[in-house]
Amino acid sequence: MPVLQALKGTLEEFANAKERSKQCVAAEAFAGVLHSDINGLLGAWDNWIIVQLQTVILSQSVESIPEWAACIRYSVTGKGKYGTRVPVLRKQILDCLMTPLPPAVNTTVVAKRYTFLSAALIEISPQKMPVAEIKLHNRLMNELLDNMWHSSAQVREAIGVTLAVLCSNIRLHLSSAHDYSCEEASEIDNQLKEEKWVLILTHRATDVVTNIQNTSPADNLETAGHTAFQNGSLNGDAQDDVKWMETLFHFIISTLKSGRSSYLLDVIVQFLYPVLSLQETSNKDLSTLAKACFELLKWRIFWAPHLQRAVSVILCSANDPNWRTRSATLTYLRTFMYRHTFILSNVEKQQIWKTVESLLRDNQVEVREHAATVLAGLVKGGNEDLARDFRERAYLEANTIHRKRKQRNLKTGQSIASVHGAVLALVASVLSVPYDMPSWLPDHVTLLACFGGEPSPVKSTVTKAIAEFRRTHADTWNVQKDSFTEEQLEVLADTSSSSSYFA
Repeated sequence: MPVLQALKGTLEEFANAKERSKQCVAAEAFAGVLHSDINGLLGAWDNWIIVQLQTVILSQSVESIPEWAACIRYSVTGKGKYGTRVPVLRKQILDCLMTPLPPAVNTTVVAKRYTFLSAALIEISPQKMPVAEIKLHNRLMNELLDNMWHSSAQVREAIGVTLAVLCSNIRLHLSSAHDYSCEEASEIDNQLKEEKWVLILTHRATDVVTNIQNTSPADNLETAGHTAFQNGSLNGDAQDDVKWMETLFHFIISTLKSGRSSYLLDVIVQFLYPVLSLQETSNKDLSTLAKACFELLKWRIFWAPHLQRAVSVILCSANDPNWRTRSATLTYLRTFMYRHTFILSNVEKQQIWKTVESLLRDNQVEVREHAATVLAGLVKGGNEDLARDFRERAYLEANTIHRKRKQRNLKTGQSIASVHGAVLALVASVLSVPYDMPSWLPDHVTLLACFGGEPSPVKSTVTKAIAEFRRTHADTWNVQKDSFTEEQLEVLADTSSSSSYFA
């Protein structure tokens, strides 16, 4: 007791000091006190430690928040060689953090409290949580779900991070068997197994995405829809939807950055569509978070049965009414196929190929060109049988269109998108072998060059593709040109901006 009493005055002085250096010292010393098990600790808690912790929580200082969060984290971490012994004050510290804040506090304090809670909960061993900590998780889950619309951006971020820790703790707890003797504990455990939070998040996310898309500017959609813009700003409900979705994105980011994302993959995969569809919105902050989620999500490997769910979402997103969503799906597919090429079934690969091929004839030229780039990657590194089949069909279709136009000397009645799609299929085949000269390539390149007289965007596509072919084969052209006939070289020379190159 004399030790704690001796520390009291200095701790209070340093903890309340304005200098960050003194607060850092106080945080480190306070962590040692909270984590200790010396005699008289519980009495000191009631006497002055709880007051000091509450003062730290309610302090408006932001510079030393990381140090105080580290203090909280250390104070509740397990003791002993294997970290299984619960610190004396863990329950008291968690109860103090769960105490509701006064209504008049600013958002910095609210965010700090959630930061402290997430720091504390990450150190709890979920498989061995006592009943009191399970109850705490239940209470906190309800609180977080009710505050996902918070007006402050920093609070929403803190809620998202805390929610990620909380949900992973619950999943880890449910992953191990428990034999509770008391009826109350068994009832609480059954409530956790219902996982109502999953239903709330997934169902709400579906509604919110629809609402946000309906309130986006009409130029983001191919068909103008109802907008909720009033004097350049969103109405109240629309703003709440954006705030809720921002919190969800923080939850996704935090989960994917943690080492526990595998326990929440079935939940995360259900948020793939919101991430893809909100890459480009009128709200820049929301779009920035969606892109951050996208960058983390595209490298995540999904195993069965989550893989089947991911494929289903991708196939649906590729046919979304919003062309930006279709384009984002194609971007995601480039990495997705690379990461899953050995675990996707043949049926799933065929479905994805067929879907990307269909986008070669999309109404939006950007989507068509993007699909060609993705297909070039699939042909280059995908299934050889699918690649050969695609090349043969692409050549046959383009050749048929070219012959009909040549014979009739008029348009074939096909839309520009259809002709452009056939040309882009050829482009994908040609660009899939940037430095080699397989036997089929001369015929494909020559046929592609024959479309150089078509109107834009076909003409510009042909010009760019031939220029890229010329650039990538420049070093070995003196040898590779022997694969072409004189007639083919003449066609290429007519298309090329530098006719002497193919001479």
